[in-house]
Amino acid sequence: MNCGYTKSRESRNCPTFDLYTLKGAITMANMIVDSAKVMSKGQITLPKEIREKLGIGAGDRVTLICEGDQVVVMNAAVYAMKMLQRGMQGEAEQADLTTEEDINALVSEVREEVEGL
Repeated sequence: MNCGYTKSRESRNCPTFDLYTLKGAITMANMIVDSAKVMSKGQITLPKEIREKLGIGAGDRVTLICEGDQVVVMNAAVYAMKMLQRGMQGEAEQADLTTEEDINALVSEVREEVEGL
């Protein structure tokens, strides 16, 4: 999936999101309200409290999700994991992997195949 910045989200074939599904119900109890000044090149500095809450530091990447008049900033690694989980939802049942033993057997089988290459 190419989700670059040069085309609209629709033309890039990027997923759309329901903020309530992605983040849980947004309530005042779990919000950090802060402001950041937009600089001449469009850059902002995320306040320390928000960086800590997201578990990000210098050099880390963030994902920005815009829905209507709101922007959600997420740790890019967390976002990627959520998208993977979302994409894989129901796959285990479709493959008849209903128990932990089934999963372990599949992992062992794949390991044997890979080691045999």
